[in-house]
Amino acid sequence: MNVHIFLAGGGCRAVGLYITWRITFASITAIGLLVALFLGMVFPKPPNTRPMTLHRLPVLFRNKALISIYLFALLATMVHYTGYSYVEPFLVQIARLDENLITLVLMLVGLSGIVGSVLFSRYSGRKSGLLLFTASSGMAASFLLLYPLSGFMRAVLALCFFWGIVYTLFNLSPQVKIMAVLPQASTISMTIYSAVFNLGIGCGTTIGGAVCIHASIAYIGYAGESLL
Repeated sequence: MNVHIFLAGGGCRAVGLYITWRITFASITAIGLLVALFLGMVFPKPPNTRPMTLHRLPVLFRNKALISIYLFALLATMVHYTGYSYVEPFLVQIARLDENLITLVLMLVGLSGIVGSVLFSRYSGRKSGLLLFTASSGMAASFLLLYPLSGFMRAVLALCFFWGIVYTLFNLSPQVKIMAVLPQASTISMTIYSAVFNLGIGCGTTIGGAVCIHASIAYIGYAGESLL
């Protein structure tokens, strides 16, 4: 996912600035199909010793731990995309960065996500509670500081890099918990998680858009922080 953010957020934007966006999206589609075919051929099918049926599906929604994780994932995604969906126009209108720097910022977010993934894989087993607390606090700090630091180019670059790290930690936590709560139904559980994730993107984008329309794009950070 973080490689996707790095390539799509920064790399594809750079391509789109020099060629038409139609060609860029067509290229993304073609590359995506090739990657899907490659993954289908390389990775083995995961074993499913106890297939999930429609009759067993309500069992998932009676699992309080799983529902709590889904709600947490919805909140995390909604908070992030309240700000991230509008970070590019924010950097243009408020931070006054030029096109090349904005591309760099978006690529830094993707790179920082890779760093966050490495940190999560190293510390999640021993200090998962502390890691989640750090990620939550870091997310809140990132949103609070987004507008005050918008006038300082280096500070914005550093903040976006930090934001990408803590969001990755924030986002990976529920995925690991889902696998631990229901390992025998991990496929359907993660499918529902994907739906929850997309719902969070839609809700966050809607909230951020409302802030931009009825208040100011300068306040998207405060809007995201208020949801935490």
